[in-house]
Amino acid sequence: MNPDSVIFVERIVPNYRVPFFLGLHEALNKQDICLRVLGGKCLPQEHLVDAIHELPFGEQIHNIYFHHGIYLQQGLHDHIKGIRLIITGQENRALSINRLLLQQQFSQIIPPIAFYDHGPVADTKSISSAVNYAVKKALSLRANWWFAYTEISKCRLIRCGFDPSRITVANNAIDTKQILAAQQHADLMQLTSSYNKLFNDNISDIQKVIIGIVCMRLVAGKKVDFLLSTLDFIHKEVENFRMLIIGEGTKKQVIQNYCSTRPWCKYLGALYGG
Repeated sequence: MNPDSVIFVERIVPNYRVPFFLGLHEALNKQDICLRVLGGKCLPQEHLVDAIHELPFGEQIHNIYFHHGIYLQQGLHDHIKGIRLIITGQENRALSINRLLLQQQFSQIIPPIAFYDHGPVADTKSISSAVNYAVKKALSLRANWWFAYTEISKCRLIRCGFDPSRITVANNAIDTKQILAAQQHADLMQLTSSYNKLFNDNISDIQKVIIGIVCMRLVAGKKVDFLLSTLDFIHKEVENFRMLIIGEGTKKQVIQNYCSTRPWCKYLGALYGG
């Protein structure tokens, strides 16, 4: 085992995270740091593409799911022997990681744990959400280091009482390379033709309309209802606004119903690849 081995533990490794891990592996390798990535399988209703097998340094572990998405990663303890650092997302429902976090004060063989996440977001709308926030805050403060998604995340952690000298802002963002590459090679005539077929229109130049695109999992946590109300507002103000929605999930029917009464908005389902 490389004395400078880092292990990144994910509940699942979806396909859109592959470029991130490949880039991270290359960067760490230049520093003589060995990266391994562990991930289990998602639940069927999550509509995610499991891509752990696309990482040469990835290993699949077994997730055991319980009520409300609480899960245990079987055998995780065996994978951390000789590891210099564990990096993982912060989840109240991640039993295995949270157990390691609590055991650290009693055991010297458990390596430091760093969270890579957005930090605890205050929510007191209900008793359950308030309790969830309190637990998340308490667990967040136990981490040895934080890779905060953004500066806002860092501010949240500092307000919770976490030492700012142990926070690195990672600037988590969407990888837009493929989108930009497609845009640069786009044929306007072909795009105009495709637009007319999709929207049953007859414009001569696609640049005469404003097209929005959203690509995401269509689940409750993504605030789909807020998205749709926002689209209505935009279209009311901008008559030539058109919308494309890409994704899959439990809110799919809501999207389909919405689009059925709004010819300026089209649902394309789940799309993968270039």
